Amino acid sequence: MNTTVAEGAVTINEQLMDNNALLRDSNNYLKSINSTVVSIDRTAVGIKASNYAVAGAAITAANSLQSIHNKL
Repeated sequence: MNTTVAEGAVTINEQLMDNNALLRDSNNYLKSINSTVVSIDRTAVGIKASNYAVAGAAITAANSLQSIHNKL
């Protein structure tokens, strides 16, 4: 193998290693984004459950007021 081909092979190998490092960084970044999305999703589920609880309490209060009103 002549020097030019060997140097070209080394250059290609270095570029591949750089690309591999960039792909690893990108993968880690995507994992972080995914984790954030999962966290947001869990928060949304919690908010929805809280909203249902508030709605249930409001219905109970309305029913109680209606009952009191009916007795008057």
